[in-house]
Amino acid sequence: EMFLQRVAAENLGRELAVAPVDLEIGEFRLVGTLNGLHEEGLLLLRFGPLRGRDLLAAWISHLVANALQPETVTRIVAADTIRIFAGADGGPGLDRLLELHAEGCCRPLPLFVEPAFAFARQEASGRGRTLPLEKAIQLYRCRLEDGYEPEWRLLYGETPPAEVLDEEFFELCRELMCSLWRSADVR
Repeated sequence: EMFLQRVAAENLGRELAVAPVDLEIGEFRLVGTLNGLHEEGLLLLRFGPLRGRDLLAAWISHLVANALQPETVTRIVAADTIRIFAGADGGPGLDRLLELHAEGCCRPLPLFVEPAFAFARQEASGRGRTLPLEKAIQLYRCRLEDGYEPEWRLLYGETPPAEVLDEEFFELCRELMCSLWRSADVR
């Protein structure tokens, strides 16, 4: 009930029909549908704590929504926070995200979304006793040990996390998750 009240308080108007997507972005063509559009913006829901994949998916949806209807505001309502993307600045564009996707189809990219999200949150808080790198390594180990990411074990085996979360990880982390975390307004 409380979650539904938080969603209703966003007051986005009635939900609109699913929007078809067919965009030419550089050498890529993005085709699909976009749902969650309302009269007053895009609404994404997560009935649980916000995860890195939620933030990244919201940013991608936000960029697509703004390509279809400029100045669309995107809200992610999660159990623990409400994040708002009001503009298309502050994070990578669709062209860069599609480049990364294509590159990731050719080789494993060291973008570990949840450890990168933990890094970004810890770096932004500036008040934790744990360093952002340590937080990312802790989450990497935890997700690996708990079996949440079996592909990591296949790709990296017993490679120590400090070697897996290398300089390229930090570059991608800062380019994507840190920039998205900073650019999302909090409510």
